[in-house]
Amino acid sequence: MWRNADVLDLVGWLREHNDAIPSANRVGFYGIDLYSMHSSMRAVLNYLDRVDPEAARRARDRYSCFEAFGEDAQRYGHYANLDLSQSCEDEAIRQLVDLRRAAADYMNRDGFVARDEYFFASRTHVS
Repeated sequence: MWRNADVLDLVGWLREHNDAIPSANRVGFYGIDLYSMHSSMRAVLNYLDRVDPEAARRARDRYSCFEAFGEDAQRYGHYANLDLSQSCEDEAIRQLVDLRRAAADYMNRDGFVARDEYFFASRTHVS
């Protein structure tokens, strides 16, 4: 849904904007890639199952918001955009924030392997 000229223009403008201001004032563009939403959630859950089972339980609770739509992520996006259903945005953001807060601990557990696994899990969660 983001692979279009409007988003490309926005990202180009955002890069120029951020390059011209102090790093403390820079802004970002975040969201869930609806094309791979379920595979992204599975990657995060698989990672957390290995490194932090309690965090995996919390993530499953948060991601349960998406269950009403099954594998049809586009339908979720349509319903959320038109306010026909509760948005899962807050729960997805909470999950991302928790994952990022625990990053140093997760990455320092087993050296490079842990760092690579964290990087993969955190990048599949956000696009």
